[in-house]
Amino acid sequence: MSSDRLSRVIRGYQEQSSRYKYFYQEVPGMFGTNKEVKKDEASKVEYKITVEAARATKNEHIVMADLDVNGVKIKSCMVKEITVKQDGQKYKAGDTCYVLQFPSETVGDKYYNKVWFPVSNKNMEDIISQIQSKLSA
Repeated sequence: MSSDRLSRVIRGYQEQSSRYKYFYQEVPGMFGTNKEVKKDEASKVEYKITVEAARATKNEHIVMADLDVNGVKIKSCMVKEITVKQDGQKYKAGDTCYVLQFPSETVGDKYYNKVWFPVSNKNMEDIISQIQSKLSA
């Protein structure tokens, strides 16, 4: 979605305050900060996620993917496969984890995500399975 179209959509929601409030209540945390989104908030919201494209990189543990989340296209997400090196609270040494990084931009010395949504374990499993099927085809 181009930035002009996105700004028109956001302005449209702001101008129609009742519709904007309804949208915000339906998708909690969509326009909030990380502090406002609780840990299990991602599991409460239903996202329809489709992997549009998946591209392998030179690094065998990194894949670039284009996602469609509830009709919003997110290009160039990075999916990393990480092997845990030492025991932690959730994972043990040798476990394989996946990390989804959203497209970001730099402002000064800091990186800011252009777009994000809370990702549950179920969402991540769905994304990984779709990526594996795209790469194997």
